[in-house]
Amino acid sequence: ALFMPDGSMSRPHPAFWRFILGAGIVYFVILVFLLYNSVHDIRKLLGMIDPNLGKRLIFADYAKDCRFFTPENPESYFYNFRQKLYDDFALAHLIGWWGKTLVFRDPVVLWTTSFLFEMWELTFSNVLMNFRECWWDTLILDVFGCNLLGIILGLQTIWFLRMQNFDWSSRKEEGKEKSVLAYVAGAFRVFFPRKLESYSLRILSSRRRIFTLATLLLFQGMSECNIFFMKHILWLPSRHPLVFARLFLVWFLAMSCTSDLFYFVNRPHVKKVAPSVWVFCGVTLLETSLCLKLGLKEEEFAGNLSFSGILVSWIIGSFLLAVSIMYKYAYQ
Repeated sequence: ALFMPDGSMSRPHPAFWRFILGAGIVYFVILVFLLYNSVHDIRKLLGMIDPNLGKRLIFADYAKDCRFFTPENPESYFYNFRQKLYDDFALAHLIGWWGKTLVFRDPVVLWTTSFLFEMWELTFSNVLMNFRECWWDTLILDVFGCNLLGIILGLQTIWFLRMQNFDWSSRKEEGKEKSVLAYVAGAFRVFFPRKLESYSLRILSSRRRIFTLATLLLFQGMSECNIFFMKHILWLPSRHPLVFARLFLVWFLAMSCTSDLFYFVNRPHVKKVAPSVWVFCGVTLLETSLCLKLGLKEEEFAGNLSFSGILVSWIIGSFLLAVSIMYKYAYQ
């Protein structure tokens, strides 16, 4: 904390964010060490740290019974829905999206990440059992339930603490401040035609903005998926302190990274990104590399790794997006 450089974050104190940067570098080095070990050695090492670790876990399958209406059940006509609603992970989902709102601080970007993560879950649902969900679990509990409520609570927290909003899409009009209710309403306006939107969405206003936001969304999705893969591969229980330590460290690191990227995008005179960005990206890439190296050697993962039409959809969507961006700037 004494020797790390300052970033754009200053509250609660610059020394705190220097400590987070230093902890991120230490975690980076630990991941490099783990990358040169086998999955058996890593599980054995975790068992030496905690005797409760290194044991095979059984993960729940949330798509085992997707019936929304269960009239034959004596407890409730909506038994399956009630079981998911009172599950511990529903509260964790809500808290997670509250924390993610403090990272991105933009309702449009948050809605985009909300739908993208559901696509990530659908893509890897045949590999990770926790990613298998029913249609009502995805739509009612996730997208329009915990995700939406977490975003609203996060925006209220930003307003209460007078934190700076990150206007990634440059839609704010000059001289006009937006209230919290306006941000919540703006989150719903993305579902309506453009003529109903009073602010001009200019995400494609510059190459720098496009590349930065696309890279941020990609690494954010990879970082979210990494923790699920590492829990399954290394047999880490969801409530273990090591999982919570990783979640909090990456959350604070992502918050610092997003803030520094926002200043990089909106200040043309800034020619290089802050160290927190490189550390966050490095940690995410190392986690992904670790999951690929260890997971591909596990029969239960490598044997189920088939993407079929979902991978084709990702490729077609990415290709069309790239072509549209290239066409936009071809004549400039």
